[in-house]
Amino acid sequence: GCYTLAVYKPLEGIDTEVCMGGSIGLANGIAKVQISDNPVLAILGDSTFFHSGIPALINAVFNKNNMLVVILDNRSTSMTGFQDNPGTGITITKEPGIRVVLEDLVKGCGVSPENIWVEDAYKLNETIKKLEEAVKAKGVRVFISRHLCSLVEANQFRVQQIKPPSIMVDQEKCIGCMICINKFGCQALNFNEVDKKVSIDSSVCRGCKVCIDVCPQDAICEEIE
Repeated sequence: GCYTLAVYKPLEGIDTEVCMGGSIGLANGIAKVQISDNPVLAILGDSTFFHSGIPALINAVFNKNNMLVVILDNRSTSMTGFQDNPGTGITITKEPGIRVVLEDLVKGCGVSPENIWVEDAYKLNETIKKLEEAVKAKGVRVFISRHLCSLVEANQFRVQQIKPPSIMVDQEKCIGCMICINKFGCQALNFNEVDKKVSIDSSVCRGCKVCIDVCPQDAICEEIE
């Protein structure tokens, strides 16, 4: 899935990658032999979870493993062509269907309700807070990070003739610390080597506004027309 791109800089957020849906199964084995205090995290998308993550999650619950599963729910199978999945509520023939709610499915796999967290991926501070809670908890835990795929959302904006938020960098506040680039890694952020300032490429920016929370100088803001 798209999340596998996190293996590259600047995120470098994935230690092991084998195959589609392999994360929870691998985490099961690692959790059984883990001797350090480092948390065991399995990351996969909503489509991948529906495809092959369910049996592995049941196995984790059955074997009383101590691990966290992070499901990145973008309501789309974006990496392979934006196909729908059971979580979208749209059938293969593009007709309205029954949407399988991830939280309910996870509960059905045996995960305790108090070990399930859900947050909008675009709400950075809230996401960090809940994710920290999930990491510190014990047993089999599931954190669902949810927001519609930015490409799908951008297409919906075009169809509905909605102008996405315009994000800008206040050049007077920007000190060129590059935290937004080195930690966040959004491709719309550009660093000018001459001015030592960051700017935003509006042709690439999707208007998610997450970078606003990332900047420690409050230099990134929404441009109000």
